[in-house]
Formats: sequence, C-alpha cells, structure tokens
Amino acid sequence: MNSNQEWVGEALEKVREKMQWVSEKNRDKIPYTTGADGSYDDRSDESRGWGMDDGLNWWTNGFWGGIMWLLYQDTGEERYQEIARISERKLEKCFDQYYGLHHDVGFMYLPTAVADYRLTGNEEGRRIGMHAANLLAGRFNPVGKFIRAWNQNGDNDTRGWAIIDCLLNLSLLYWASEESGDPRFRQIAMMHADTVLANFLRPTAPCAISWSLTRKAEGWSKATAVRAMGTARPGPEVRAGQYTALPTATPIRGKRNIWKRPERWQTTASQTFRRAASFRWTSGSRRSLPGRIPAQPA
Repeated sequence: MNSNQEWVGEALEKVREKMQWVSEKNRDKIPYTTGADGSYDDRSDESRGWGMDDGLNWWTNGFWGGIMWLLYQDTGEERYQEIARISERKLEKCFDQYYGLHHDVGFMYLPTAVADYRLTGNEEGRRIGMHAANLLAGRFNPVGKFIRAWNQNGDNDTRGWAIIDCLLNLSLLYWASEESGDPRFRQIAMMHADTVLANFLRPTAPCAISWSLTRKAEGWSKATAVRAMGTARPGPEVRAGQYTALPTATPIRGKRNIWKRPERWQTTASQTFRRAASFRWTSGSRRSLPGRIPAQPA
C-alpha cells in the first residue's frame, strides 16, 4: 500500500467517525450552512421567511441526502438510509409548491431519489426522479433550444435566461431517457448542450456563466452575457465525440458508483468513442476533437 492509499484510508475513517454524530445531530434537517455556534441551519424550516427559490427549494438541498446515500453505500448502516429518506420526503413537497423550482432539480433529486432507486430498488425514488426529470424537460424552450434557468421572480424577466451550471443537471435527463426508453429527455439534453457550446464559450472573452437570450418576432437570439468566468468544464454526460466524461464521484471500497450512468450507451452511425474519452477545445473554434456530432433522433 503506497502513501496515497494510506492517506485515503485514514481520511475515510475520519469521515465515517465524524458523520456518525453529524448525521444524528441533523437527521431531521436539510442543512446548508452553520451559524456562529457551529450548528447547521435547516432549509426545510417552514417557520422562516424564505424566498421563492430559497428554503426547501434551495439548489444544494439534495447534497445532504446524497452524502447519506454514499455513507449507506459505504457502511451498509440502515440509519443512513433512514436519514436520507427523511430529506427525500421533504424535497417531494417542492413539487406541490412548484414556483420555486429551477434548472437545478438534477442537483436536488439525482443524489436523493434517483440514488435511492439505484441502491435499493425503491420505486418511490424512481417515481420522484421521473417527476423531476419531466419538470426539467418542461423548462426547455424549443425555439431557442435552451433550458430556462429560473422562473419569474419579481421584476426580473428571466424568460430567456440560461446558465452553464445546467450542464451538471443534464444527467437527470439522460437517466430518465435510459430508464423510460423515451428519447425526448436525451434529445433535450443534447440540444441544450449544443446551445451552450455555440454561445457560452467565446474564443476572445471569458466563458459566460449565464446568457440572456432576447425574444424576437422570429424566435430567440443571443443577446449579452449576464455573468462571466475564466474557465468552464462541460457537463458529466458523455456525448459521442463532443462532451467530456467527468466522473462526479469515486467508488468507495471498489463498490458500484451510484452516480455514474451505466456502461451501455448509444453512439451515432458507426462511430464509437470511449466513455471516458478525453476532450479539448480547439482555439477559436466551436468544434471539438474529434468533431461535432449534431443531436440525433432515437
């Protein structure tokens, strides 16, 4: 065993030890951040005056449940499953509230409901995951070919707003397509990613975090970048010859990684690319190596 393996083993033991009491302390919460006394807040606390897309609808609310499922996968301890399902049941209430949901439903429901279904075969997890995938697909603008980031909130006109972060939520659509056999989810994911490639990555300026597309009589057209950043990485799903395979989690003790999609996936025509194919941008070009492949029908 080399020094790196020893370090990983020691780090995992510390995580397991700490999470034994952290999980119990916060078992009935959806924690996000700590206060001055070191105690976590609770995003599911309905007594607080949350904003429309805050509180129970906050975009990181799936992370706590996801950590619990990873611990359950690692240790096999049933209490982590129980705590994970507490937050899973709470997050289902967001469907009833509806207005506060956004493009980050993948972050909310992939690590919770979908992980539950993948690990335990719980059909309730599948139902919740498919519900979330349909809501995400429903945000798709078929003329502009983008997934709308946020609902209307106050005076901000967000009808044409898209955000690069949404790439990390496309995994929910790919999962739903494979799970249901319905190609629409995958096609929406591909078309949104095409729009990101065409508009967000600029050879002479920083990569845009979000774009505002202006509605014209004939449809939607690119306007201006709302925010920008220095670098960006495409989403975790592999697109044949076009998108990077970014692992979103590392298997623990050699067990099956619940976040990675199955090995079986479709390519186009006779082209076959490795699932973990490397990806690099061509300077000043919208083409990737070994080349762009348009969105394909089923």
